[in-house]
Amino acid sequence: FFFQAEDGIRDYKVTGVQTCALPICADHIAFGGFFRSSVKPGNPQRPLTLLTDAKREFGVPVVAIGGITQATTPQLVAAGADSVAVITALFAAPDVKQAAREFCALFDSK
Repeated sequence: FFFQAEDGIRDYKVTGVQTCALPICADHIAFGGFFRSSVKPGNPQRPLTLLTDAKREFGVPVVAIGGITQATTPQLVAAGADSVAVITALFAAPDVKQAAREFCALFDSK
């Protein structure tokens, strides 16, 4: 269900945190996808409560992946995301640096 990447765990198969086994060494956990994505159009959309539940259950930073834009990021932050993994909304932007700054600003109130 999981593949380990760097020091964290990423989930693409489970639907809830009750099926998740977090290794002691993981310093974050990532779940996706939350919104429709042009990169992985067939992925199921996960409920935002998955972030809230994972944050409560594991006590490590939670990363949201999948179809993320600047418009959808505030919902993810409100649900508990500590970070977002973004591809299209960042790299298709006319000014990648400015888009990155704008994504970072969405976490300033956290």
